[in-house]
Amino acid sequence: MSLSVPATVAPSPKLPAGRRPRWPWWVGGFLVLLAGLALAVHFLLDPWLRRQAEQQVARRTHGHYQLQLGELHTSLWRRTLTLHHIRLRPSRQLVASDSLAVQLAAARLRVAGIGLWDLVRRRIVPIDSIVLQAPHLRLTGHLLPAPDPRPLHQRLPLDGLRIAHLGVQDARAAYRRTRQDSVAVGQARVTGQDVLLSAAGALDTQRVAYAAAWQLQAAQARAAGLAHRLRLGRLTFSTRTGQLRLDSLGVQPLVPVSARRTPGVRVSLVLPTGTLTGLRARPLSQGIFRADTLRLHRPTLALTLPAVPPPPVYEVLAGVFPRFQLSAFAVDGGQVRIAGLERAPQARQVRILGQQLRIDKAAAADPDRILYARSWEVRTGPGSVLFDAPFYRLSYQQLALSTVARSLKLSTLFLTPTMPLRELSQRKRHQMSHIRVWTPQLQATGIDWGRLTRNGYWRARELTLTRPVMRVAGDGRYPLNPKRSVVTPEQLRRLPGRFDLRRLRITGGNIWFAYRSPRSPQLGHVSITGLTGTFDNISNDPARVRVAPVAEARASAWFQQRSFVRATIRVPLLRADGRHTVTGSFGRAPFSILNPITVPGRSARFRSGTVEQVRFAFTADQQGVEGKMWARYSDLHLKLLTEHRDRGLKKVLVKAKSKLVDGLLIRNNNPRRPGQELKVGTIQSSRDRRLSVFAIWQQALISGMLHSLGVPLKIARQTSETSSAPATMPAPGTVR
Repeated sequence: MSLSVPATVAPSPKLPAGRRPRWPWWVGGFLVLLAGLALAVHFLLDPWLRRQAEQQVARRTHGHYQLQLGELHTSLWRRTLTLHHIRLRPSRQLVASDSLAVQLAAARLRVAGIGLWDLVRRRIVPIDSIVLQAPHLRLTGHLLPAPDPRPLHQRLPLDGLRIAHLGVQDARAAYRRTRQDSVAVGQARVTGQDVLLSAAGALDTQRVAYAAAWQLQAAQARAAGLAHRLRLGRLTFSTRTGQLRLDSLGVQPLVPVSARRTPGVRVSLVLPTGTLTGLRARPLSQGIFRADTLRLHRPTLALTLPAVPPPPVYEVLAGVFPRFQLSAFAVDGGQVRIAGLERAPQARQVRILGQQLRIDKAAAADPDRILYARSWEVRTGPGSVLFDAPFYRLSYQQLALSTVARSLKLSTLFLTPTMPLRELSQRKRHQMSHIRVWTPQLQATGIDWGRLTRNGYWRARELTLTRPVMRVAGDGRYPLNPKRSVVTPEQLRRLPGRFDLRRLRITGGNIWFAYRSPRSPQLGHVSITGLTGTFDNISNDPARVRVAPVAEARASAWFQQRSFVRATIRVPLLRADGRHTVTGSFGRAPFSILNPITVPGRSARFRSGTVEQVRFAFTADQQGVEGKMWARYSDLHLKLLTEHRDRGLKKVLVKAKSKLVDGLLIRNNNPRRPGQELKVGTIQSSRDRRLSVFAIWQQALISGMLHSLGVPLKIARQTSETSSAPATMPAPGTVR
């Protein structure tokens, strides 16, 4: 195919001979100029920028910092800036002072996709990416607020920056003020998406710290401060998902957790995994914390409370988060031990769920909240607390607590002494009951958890003990406690803290007593089985007691597994003298059921006799006890016993006395003959206030029974008064 010039196109005029076209010179000149500019940029711009950067840092910091750049490369064609081997060092004077000193070393900084035209016009400059590689940041001195309080975007020499991707890779950071105050991060990565560093970005409610999204990963972190050391295996956080995750967190105090209190709290924590979901990151800068769920997986916590009670939680958080809201707080399979308290509570397999937490002053006083939450559900495995520390320990296998159901349930409950009876009495330096209690279940309902947590007021509708078993051992060779007994009705008014229990219920209980008399090494035994009863309106709140019915206990049981017993006790709890009344009855049984009590005590042996029925009614107070007993029995014969050490004439005299008492003093039948009047026994005994209320009840029954048997009232009274006291009082430690 051939090309031809159209006829309409005129041929180019020919240049005169000797003249050449000038455009190659213009093109050549322009190319030379471009080449010169390119050479100038390549050989002059990069060094100039490098010098300017180093000089500007020194000038703007007044010589406190020195910047060193190993290499600086720019590419106007690619719109990139690359820095290598970056070093920022503080002056010696700054390091020597207590002011904050920053030292930075980084392998590379690359800025790509720079909007040069916007940069020249000082508008919002778009940048494709800024990536800082392998920075190592070290801070020393005292952390002070920034000298320039203006937001970051207002300190830029242009309208702003818009960075599509901002990344910090393989970072390490360390801060150290003193040996006990330091932070170090072994490895970290930070990524920001669509960072708008401008006034518009600061006002955008969908952004967090100018960015549409941030991602943070940190590993091998360590910190020391507040007398503790912290180790963190890994931390991840994303503002897009609102999830914060901690792995392998450990906190250890410099002084180990123990019962000894120090000015500050001591915490030992091992947390395999902790997650916080639904965190609203943007409000954090305004002091507002909002999140969905904080979940701790299998934490192990031990702490010692400080000598001075710490301030409320809301006061501690107020300096950082005046507003704190958490939809749910959960603990899965944790362990906890609290030292510095007399009871030293501890528990394993702890599961906790708290709903709708709000921590502030108003929430602390809100009657509809309990420990800042709308509701709490707590379940644990084995746990324990000390009672009368360090002598008794209360332990359980399972605990279930619900503030919604207002209930508390303990399963397989044990109360056990922490030492043998001999050591217990020696350390107390007086007689001490050695008590063991077991029950498969204790359940409380109708609990006012709000009052309990706010002011320590224990209020419940019902407390139920199911099939409890109690074993009590005593040693009468030790002296009595010189102090007044606290197990008395009048002491309920003096107990610390208010309580109000509408009903205490016991079903199917068994109580076994074993007692060592000072007169014989043989143990005496008493049993009360099949105990079932209720105790209503137990309270030491005067306002409650004034309007409530009188506290009343009703119970029934088998005495020595042979005699059915019923009793009713009425206690006006506001009376300062502890005055109360007791009525009851014993059913048919042989007198021989008393031998396990009287024979080891070397007082008497019942050879025969049958009780048809015993009724009693008495009133007791701080002075003593008075009342009546109606004992119907027949064919009673007994024998007085000698002490196990008695020999010779003393033993013969006791035997003679026994025959005289059984033949002349004791009423063998009551009534003596059918149809005759029943002889009523008088209950009368003075009270030793060192003894518990159970001791005065025992004295009442002994006094009334002896008088019903024909023993003169004076002797019956004296015998009852000495029944609860040891015959000898050796010094503790001399008993073997």
